[in-house]
Amino acid sequence: MWGRAGFEGQALCHNLAQGATGERLRATLPIDMDESKYLQLVDKAFRKIQDAFEDVDPDEADCYMAGDVLTVSFKNGVKCVINTQRPTRQIWCAARADAWHLSYDDATGRWMDDKGRGHELFALVRSVVKENAGVQLALASTNVG
Repeated sequence: MWGRAGFEGQALCHNLAQGATGERLRATLPIDMDESKYLQLVDKAFRKIQDAFEDVDPDEADCYMAGDVLTVSFKNGVKCVINTQRPTRQIWCAARADAWHLSYDDATGRWMDDKGRGHELFALVRSVVKENAGVQLALASTNVG
C-alpha cells in the first residue's frame, strides 16, 4: 500500500522487502523526479539491457527498441516487453502472464518492483532470458544512476 511521505514536493514511498543482510529496502515513487532525470535513468537501464544482448545469438533471443519500448523476442515465441511509464516515472516489464511495475530507488540506484516482492529490473530480465532461451545473460544488478 502506498502512503504519503509528506506534502507537496515529497515523494510517495513503499517498503519493498528485506535485503540479504536484513536491512529494509525502500523504493521511492519519484513523482517529484523531473522528466529529464527519469529519461536519463531509463536510457541508462535500457542501454545496459541492450548491451547485455551483444553476445547472445539473435535466433535464441533478439532485443530491439521501438520508441519507449524495449522488446525481447524468444525462439519459443515468448516476448518480454519493457516500457516506460512517464506519468508514474516507472518502468513496466511483462513476460508471459507476469508483469512488474518498477520504481527507481535513489538509495540503491536500482529499479525495484512496487509490490514489495523484492524484484529488481536486471534480475527479472536475466531470469526471463534464462527461462526462455536457456542463456545466462551477463547483466549485473548494479547502480544505474
